Amino acid sequence: MGNEKFYEKDALLKVLFMPIRDRLSICVGSTMVEVKEKEGFLFVIFLTPGGKIELKCTAKRMAVTLWEVELLDQEIQEILLRISFFLRRNEIQVLTIRKSAETNHLSEYLENNCKALLLASYGKEIWYELRVMEFIFKAQQQKF
Repeated sequence: MGNEKFYEKDALLKVLFMPIRDRLSICVGSTMVEVKEKEGFLFVIFLTPGGKIELKCTAKRMAVTLWEVELLDQEIQEILLRISFFLRRNEIQVLTIRKSAETNHLSEYLENNCKALLLASYGKEIWYELRVMEFIFKAQQQKF
């Protein structure tokens, strides 16, 4: 992940992260958002009663590095759609997800519902790349 900044922190909070926080609040209860800048990255952490979700952002990439919250498939899809629309608008083609015990709930959802939309890279860690445009298209087809 490069370390170019693509964000205006306040605008990102308003447009992307607060709506996700609001959705999580409805699904699992009171949710807080913590935003930190570190070494050229923007880390966004959603703190919920059911655990945390952490995003790592740069100018050209966004990655999910932690997803402890258990949500229904529909709720996961809604959160991923909001992120996907934002990424598409900023010409970012994929959402990166680290496959690990810390992202097990999200990884299982992706493997069960979006396997054809995933690219996987293997090394010390396994990373999935969710193709944003195809995810949006699939979600829209399911709704109509």
